[in-house]
Parts: sequence; C-alpha cells; structure tokens
Amino acid sequence: MEESKTPIIIIGTGPEARAALDAANALDVMVYGFLTDDESAVSREINDILVIAKLGNKDSDTLLEDENIKLVIAARDIEHRHNLVNYLSLKKPEIINLIHPFNSISAYAKIGKGNLIYPGAIIHANAMIGSYNLLETGVTFDQDVQVADFCTFQSGARIGREVMIEKDVLVGMGAVIHPGLNIGEGAMIGPGAVVLTDVEAGSTVFGNPAKPTA
Repeated sequence: MEESKTPIIIIGTGPEARAALDAANALDVMVYGFLTDDESAVSREINDILVIAKLGNKDSDTLLEDENIKLVIAARDIEHRHNLVNYLSLKKPEIINLIHPFNSISAYAKIGKGNLIYPGAIIHANAMIGSYNLLETGVTFDQDVQVADFCTFQSGARIGREVMIEKDVLVGMGAVIHPGLNIGEGAMIGPGAVVLTDVEAGSTVFGNPAKPTA
C-alpha cells in the first residue's frame, strides 16, 4: 500500500471490511474506524474497531474533510462500489489501494488506485490492473492480463495470460479464463466456469465449457 503509515478509514461493514481490516493489521496500518451506509451498523464494533457513522451525516462529513486520512473501499457489489466512488471522490481524503502483504506481485505489474486485494493473490509480469477492483483470496493473473475498473474476482479465480477484461465484470469463485480471450463489459462468469471463448458484453456464462445462459 502506498501510504503505509497513514491512518485509514474503511468504507463498509461486510465481510470485505473485515478482510480490509486484516490487511491493514498485517501492514501495521492504523484503522481509524469504519463508515457505512447501513444505519443499523453504526456504533457497533468490527473486531474491536468502531463503526463511527453513517455516510452523509454530520459526523462522517467532518471526517471526510480531513486530508490527513485515507479511504479504503470495501464492497463486493459493483454498482455499490460505483456509487461509493462517485460520492467519495468529492471528499478530501484520497481513495487508496489496500493490498495484503501476503501476495506475489511482479515488479513489472501495474495496479491503479482504490483496489482491495486479499492475501494469496499472484499477479505476474506486465499484468495491468485498473482501479476500484476487488480481488479475493488466491486470485491469479498470468502475464499480460489487462483488467479495467470496477471488477470483482472471487476466491480462486484464475485468469490466463493475455486475457483482456473490460469494466464491471464479475468472475465467480474458482472460475478459469483461458489465455488470449476478451471478456466484455458487465459480463458475469459463474463460479467454477471454464471459459474457452470470448464472452460478450453483458452476458452471463456458466459451466465447463462455459456457455451463455438462456
């Protein structure tokens, strides 16, 4: 993570937020607290760290005027992530990457901003990862993979070399995408799917070999 000694606020209170807290602890980064859009979560604790306030109220607005903190977005749902980025981009703190240290990332890979990467990721040389993506445990990107923004890769997904993935794509747990393919914007790859051909924008595929749903 770029600003490893800068206090952070995690946006979210679901499983992704707990994973973000684990990553921050592994990096020895101070977590100031959580902000949420779930009113019922306010004033609760997540592993001893307080959910401070609901986004949009006075307390959260005060925090989001502080340039000395950074923000981490922890949300699986792609549309929700879009909405959070649109809202938070107007605030003073920067949205940053949070990358668990127990990963293998090539020095020749390029990673944008606002990504949350769980442990066990393998990102090979010349892979290019955009911004505001979520990579869950054990995701693998082979050489020269290109990923746009706002994608979600669930645990164990394996992306072959020279695959191109457009924005807003969801790749399910354990799915495999074979080398050299193009995955269109907004596509969904089902859990365990084995993708052998290009996937059109907006389509959903399941199975081995993966085929579009009716």
